[in-house]
Amino acid sequence: MPNAPIAATALLLALIACGGGGEQTGGDTTTTATTTTVTPTGGEALYQQRCLSCHQATGEGLPGTYPPLAGSEFVNAADPGVPARILIHGISGPITVKGTEYNNLMPPYGVGVQMSDDEVAQLLTYIRSSFGNTGSAVTAADVKKARDETASHTGPMTVELLKPLMK
Repeated sequence: MPNAPIAATALLLALIACGGGGEQTGGDTTTTATTTTVTPTGGEALYQQRCLSCHQATGEGLPGTYPPLAGSEFVNAADPGVPARILIHGISGPITVKGTEYNNLMPPYGVGVQMSDDEVAQLLTYIRSSFGNTGSAVTAADVKKARDETASHTGPMTVELLKPLMK
């Protein structure tokens, strides 16, 4: 019988999958479901801690209040110094994102907790590669450069300050 090895293998696999074929211990044979919780790390974890409440899990923001990060001209700027400056200093005043004007204040991050260049780079890299965005990765050196270039700046960024960087 040419199919006997295949049939025997299938029967053995079925017995194993159903818990058969082995010695029964007489103990509790009920099974419990287990769930695996994936804890975000790096930029994703920072996003969830610092950005999620305003910009939402989808990166779409809150209409009329907080602009979307998804598809944002500022997030996807060729110069990673644009979003780095926004994150480091915050931004205020009118800003148009994807054709809609917003006029709110984003605080500098972190308020009361300084973010390292590496943390800012991780967060921006996550945002620039999520929500359909296509921006390049951001390095700690990019962030340091933005910090150094704006070291004397006080207060939040404005669109007028960022326009020269938006090529």
